[in-house]
Amino acid sequence: MNLFQGKPKKHPDFEVTWDEEADDILRKSGNYTLEQIHNDFELDPLNRAVKVDPDLPYFVTPVLDRRYSVIWQLSEGAEKKIAKVSAVVPLRFAGVAEGLTLKQRVKTAVQRASNGRVALDF
Repeated sequence: MNLFQGKPKKHPDFEVTWDEEADDILRKSGNYTLEQIHNDFELDPLNRAVKVDPDLPYFVTPVLDRRYSVIWQLSEGAEKKIAKVSAVVPLRFAGVAEGLTLKQRVKTAVQRASNGRVALDF
């Protein structure tokens, strides 16, 4: 991002909302990281996104050179798609490890990062 070009661009088809708890988790990493993750994600929420479960509208999108993962829910708004961010965790979900599904790994990581304060509804 070039700081001299004004505000970063946002995807024209998306409205992004951030749960307070998602930002609280991010603040532990500092305001600069929070801002960079917001900018990276809001540019294109579906960029590199992986669906958590084929039957659910939840996605995981890697951001900041895949150092963080944004967990979010997709819904249709009146004029734009809505990306509702539930959590951001400082790790990536590459493949399935130890017999756990992606859904299980995401849920476990969010519980740990939020100290149990974020309950995903899947």
